[in-house]
Amino acid sequence: MVLSDSVSAMLSHVRESFYGKFLASSGSIEEIITGFEKEITHFILKSIREKRIIDPFTIATPLEIILRKEVEMKNLMSISSGIELGWNPEDIFSVLL
Repeated sequence: MVLSDSVSAMLSHVRESFYGKFLASSGSIEEIITGFEKEITHFILKSIREKRIIDPFTIATPLEIILRKEVEMKNLMSISSGIELGWNPEDIFSVLL
């Protein structure tokens, strides 16, 4: 991926991997990458939550808390940036994880 000539070439490499199922099939590159980030974040949180439920006395429990706080922090930064830039609430909501 590092040696790709363009973002489109890099995305085609990702499509061929395990992570290809998280990429949208159409849209602008920005929409595809934003959607990819959302899907990966949801996949990771879901996987950790399942592991925590199966065995609550593992690293999954504190890791889930840390990841949830990280998502919350990213969302708060997106909200404050959106307000600062004068975005519509719908536009801000669309970039939240």
